[in-house]
Amino acid sequence: MAAQLLQALSSVQVLKDVEKRLGLIHRFVLRKANLELCIHTANVENIEGKVCDRLDMLSNALRLEFDDYETLPTQLPAEAFQRFIYQAYFTVPSRTNQVVESFLGVPFAHADYPTLSIVAELMSTLFLHREVREKGGAYGTGVVTDPHKGTITLYSQNDPRSLQTFVGFEKAITQCAQGLFE
Repeated sequence: MAAQLLQALSSVQVLKDVEKRLGLIHRFVLRKANLELCIHTANVENIEGKVCDRLDMLSNALRLEFDDYETLPTQLPAEAFQRFIYQAYFTVPSRTNQVVESFLGVPFAHADYPTLSIVAELMSTLFLHREVREKGGAYGTGVVTDPHKGTITLYSQNDPRSLQTFVGFEKAITQCAQGLFE
């Protein structure tokens, strides 16, 4: 009985928290400075007057409901970007999967970017194609470098053996790090 009471009280607190957050969102979205309108209609006869009347009614209702409706929103300070590692494995109800592994590399302006691009191409054609596509049965595989974000992405498409593909990715990285290009 006590557990049910605690659960009910915690759900009330959760609802109050949700209500508070929705109120903040509501106050931010329904500000005069944030509202824009676009009307698309084939009936253009006397539409402007009707729309303006309705908008005046909406604006008056919002002004009565929210005392800060006409004030400009304050700018929030920019948050410092924190890098993090996110590892997840999601299964989907199909026979094949898309497998992706990404990590930080270097951007285009870095002196090592040309070497990284060549190594990515070699890794795609010399190792991943053989291991993941031919032996593993994936439809496609490869390595892509993003010159703007500085990321390196190993991927496979329509892959029936997704867990083994991660092992193949690891082997490809190890071989390239050791300079073993066959």
